[in-house]
Amino acid sequence: MKIIVLGAYGFTGKLVVETLQAQAIDFAVGGRNIEQLKDLALDNSKIELVEMTDAKQVKALVQKYDLFVNCVGPFSETADLILGQVAQQGKSYLDISGEVTFVQNSYLKYHHEAVKNQATIIHACAFESVLANLLGALLVQKIEEIETINTYYLLEKAKPSPGTRLTMKLSKFRNSYFLVDGKHQPITTVAQKEMTLETGENYIGIPYPLPEICFFEWETTAKNIGSYLLLDAAEAKYMKVPTPQKNETKEEVMDVFFKRKPKGPNEKQRKNQHFSLLVEATGKDHFFQKIKINGSDMYGLTAQIIAYFVTIFKQRLAEKKVGVISPSQFLGEKNDFFEKIFNSKI
Repeated sequence: MKIIVLGAYGFTGKLVVETLQAQAIDFAVGGRNIEQLKDLALDNSKIELVEMTDAKQVKALVQKYDLFVNCVGPFSETADLILGQVAQQGKSYLDISGEVTFVQNSYLKYHHEAVKNQATIIHACAFESVLANLLGALLVQKIEEIETINTYYLLEKAKPSPGTRLTMKLSKFRNSYFLVDGKHQPITTVAQKEMTLETGENYIGIPYPLPEICFFEWETTAKNIGSYLLLDAAEAKYMKVPTPQKNETKEEVMDVFFKRKPKGPNEKQRKNQHFSLLVEATGKDHFFQKIKINGSDMYGLTAQIIAYFVTIFKQRLAEKKVGVISPSQFLGEKNDFFEKIFNSKI
């Protein structure tokens, strides 16, 4: 299997490259900057110069490789051409997107073609939505006629990567949503909610749409699906649903952002970042279940998750699952994800 990492010199892309190299997985690196690519590649044969918005370049690239690991954001602005070619040419694709509307649009636009041509497209393989999706799948096995499923994120010392910052800044231009009573409800109309954890600590749940909303909608009967960021009351006061300023354009926001060249957390900061993820689900007759996981170094964890999925792709060449599918649909019920990533069973 010929593998390429796109956006390999970005913050998370570099971590993915380091992790794949440490696991002796053979791959190429791709992007726009030849000098930065040379710093990452083991030899010049593993370098691909590509502009993700150039149709001719993207088509030629997809013809050369089998599995594409896409770390180039923002995905809504850059990934459409490669998704179309992957679906058309029957290839395989992973990304680290956190954009719920991008994932849903990809499903609507490319799922049927991907099935027809035996292509596999899996979005949002970063730590948050993969964990939420796989934990939620465990709950779904225990609940009859699931009605509601919500995810809650508590992040400590969380300095975001440049890509995460840009995703948050551009969210004001997205039509993000929750699933409410079986319909997509704009995030601007979703209320905050009070949460008390088992520790007795009180938090405010800020509506924060993530791709697991799509995954659970594809996989379950749930009519109400959401994802929340947990903040204390003081922090929550300053959190508002982002909306564009008058006459503000997406292009201007991106231009200012890239000129500033923000940096992500250093290694020490990364390893001191901790998170808790809680998934709650309710089914028939108000039957309630929840599951929780704690972890650290979210960006390092994302790189480990990508490497795990790449390994599974290589192992399952003869039994490929096709379409625009969720991580849970790809791995199936019997998998060793948590044993490999967290060294424990859930």
